[in-house]
Amino acid sequence: VQKRLSRGVTFLATYTFSKSLDNVGTTAGGGGSGITAGTKSYQAFQTLSDLYGYSPMDQTHRFTFYHDYQFPFGRGRKFLSSPKGAGGKFLDGIVGGWEYAGIWIFHTGTPLTFSNQLTDPAASGDGVGGLWGSISGNIAHIQPSNFHGNPNSLLTATNLTNVGTWGNLGSATVRGFNESLFSAPVPLTPGNVPNIYPYIREPHSNSYDASLMKNFSIAREGKVYLQLRVEAQNVLNIRGLGNYDTTIGDPSFGLITASAQNPRQMQISARLFF
Repeated sequence: VQKRLSRGVTFLATYTFSKSLDNVGTTAGGGGSGITAGTKSYQAFQTLSDLYGYSPMDQTHRFTFYHDYQFPFGRGRKFLSSPKGAGGKFLDGIVGGWEYAGIWIFHTGTPLTFSNQLTDPAASGDGVGGLWGSISGNIAHIQPSNFHGNPNSLLTATNLTNVGTWGNLGSATVRGFNESLFSAPVPLTPGNVPNIYPYIREPHSNSYDASLMKNFSIAREGKVYLQLRVEAQNVLNIRGLGNYDTTIGDPSFGLITASAQNPRQMQISARLFF
C-alpha cells in the first residue's frame, strides 16, 4: 500500500506472508541460525533430498511501514510559504522546513537450528563423524511443563552456572527445551534431531528507526539550503529478545541470555544542498 507525496505526506506499507523451503540454506557462510544462517548442516549419511524442507531464514509474517511527513510551515508550504521581512524570515527559520520520517519493521521468528557440544563419536575413533544426537518421545513437543510460553522468563544470563558438563545445565529452572529429552550421538547411529526445527520459532523482531530534519534556506529562493538531521536507530529503545541457545550440552541450553537489539543510538548531522 503506497501513498505518493501530497500535502506533505507519503507512506509505504508492505506485508508478506510466506513459507520458504530449500535444501541449502543461504549462500552466505558462517553458520548460525535464523537470518544470519549459512548452509544447512547435515549428517554424514544425508543427501540433498534429505535436506529439503524449511529454510533457516523462513519468516511467516513480515510487515514494514515507511512514512515521511513534511510539516506545513515554511517557504513553499501551506503556511508561511512566502516569508516577508525580517520577522517573517526569522519565524521561517524557527518553525519552517521541518520534516519527520521513520521506518518500522516487524517480523516473526525463524525456525531453530540445533547444534551439538556433546561428545562426537569420531573423536575417539569408534564411529563415523557427522552424526547428531536424538530426541526421545514426541519430537514436536520438547518444552518442559514449567515453561508456559513466555520467552521473557528465559532471559536468565545472571543465574547460570558454567559447569560445562552434560546433565547439569546451570541453576535456571525454566528453560525453553527439556534437556532430558536430548541424548548424545551414538557411534554408527543416525540421530533424529532435524536439520531445521520448525515447531518452535525464535522470538519476533520489532524495530523503529526515525529522523527529524529541518531545511535552512541560504540562497536562490531556497534552492540552496542547509539540512540539519537528527537520526536515531531503535528510537523507542526496544530491547527485544535474542535467540535461544540451541547448542545441546551448553550450560545455557534452552535459555535466552541476551537482548536482540542495541540501545537507542542517535546522531546529528548536517548536509549542504546546492
